[in-house]
Amino acid sequence: DQMKQVTKIVSESSKDPNLRLQATLHQVDDQLKAVQKMKDKYAAGGLTGSEAIYLDAQQAAAVIQGLTTLSQEGVTQVAAEKEKALKRAEDAYDKLDDVPFGMILTPDEVKAAYAEAGCTYDSIVGHVDRHCSKTQDKFQDLADDFSELQDSIGEAIVTIVETDSEIAGMINAG
Repeated sequence: DQMKQVTKIVSESSKDPNLRLQATLHQVDDQLKAVQKMKDKYAAGGLTGSEAIYLDAQQAAAVIQGLTTLSQEGVTQVAAEKEKALKRAEDAYDKLDDVPFGMILTPDEVKAAYAEAGCTYDSIVGHVDRHCSKTQDKFQDLADDFSELQDSIGEAIVTIVETDSEIAGMINAG
């Protein structure tokens, strides 16, 4: 019975963007706590330059991985919100041909009157689409920047490992 509840919570969390964000934040927090424990362990005898670099690399990797994941989740959420906003805008536009009670106009005449007043498909749906697309592009650019930064940090760590056998041993030991 409890396993069913746990399974339900886990499956729901994968659908809920807020829970996914919280899970990512907890994961980063756990990684940073692990790095802090290692710092405390190594600091007892004084940190060597290699140990300090290793710990800084672990900390940077944890933070940038979290930021990259969060920014990608932001892109996903913005896309979902864009879809909802476009649906609402389409629904609003579709209602323009509803004839108000007591009027003898046809649906086409009502829609033409709205269009004459500036309520067109472009002014309603097009405006929402352009606004959401601009926001979506900003989020995607940010996610791309974090991803590139994550790659750069990873490359820097690889370079350091290649030049320092002590750090390589620590990283390979986990």
